[in-house]
Amino acid sequence: KDQSIRPLWEYETLGQISGSPNLVGDNLLVGSYDNSMYTFQAQTGRKTGQFETGYYINGAAAVCHRYMMFGGCDSWVRVVDVTTGETVLLEDYAEQCGQVSFSRDGSVAYTTSDGLTILRGADKTHYPLGFYTNIAALSPDGRTVALSNADGQPCVMALADGRLTRLSDQPDMFNPKWSPDGKKAVFECDDNRMYVFDLPSGRMYCLGNGFEPVWLNGNEIVYSCSEYRNGDVFAFEGISIRTSAFDGTCQRVLLPASMEC
Repeated sequence: KDQSIRPLWEYETLGQISGSPNLVGDNLLVGSYDNSMYTFQAQTGRKTGQFETGYYINGAAAVCHRYMMFGGCDSWVRVVDVTTGETVLLEDYAEQCGQVSFSRDGSVAYTTSDGLTILRGADKTHYPLGFYTNIAALSPDGRTVALSNADGQPCVMALADGRLTRLSDQPDMFNPKWSPDGKKAVFECDDNRMYVFDLPSGRMYCLGNGFEPVWLNGNEIVYSCSEYRNGDVFAFEGISIRTSAFDGTCQRVLLPASMEC
């Protein structure tokens, strides 16, 4: 293990943390299964806010300027001004509500029950899907969403006409994330692998084992990887942090496995 890489700070919540942290200015945001969304000063770890909800928060907050938006397992979609703490509910109670995503122009996408909602300023457009999906990721230009269908197959939807295009027959995919240039999307899968879809070429690339991928740029991804002894999932040896090119080449380890992760 590289002893030169050390955590700046630590904070223990009262529940599991499943979603990736995000940033608004110098505030780091992270949700917990203790029903709260926390904000911390990123460099010092000083807690600057705690926003309580009615149930687990198992996803990451979407951010735009000084605002964060997130859906929780209490089935409400919220937008919070991180600087003032003011909270607004975007929808009435729904049996299911998904995570929130932004485009560069501030448009917003989120799912409730069996539909997708797009907010552009004061205009709200609803797209019936016929199924529930937890995450519908809005592309950087705000024209397309990436999502999984009822079978977990990866799809994209053109918002101009609502046309849904399946990218692969591979089932059980989830958590789509767009590259900054909007030309690629990475999905996680229940087989513990990650898959990148290059939309201009129509090609699919398997990156191998990993989870919680984040695009560094249009061609490179950083992600977490569980380490097991001889491939035995009952012999857990920690989590490493790695990077990969979008096509699965040039993989390297940034932070070796640690049982503390």
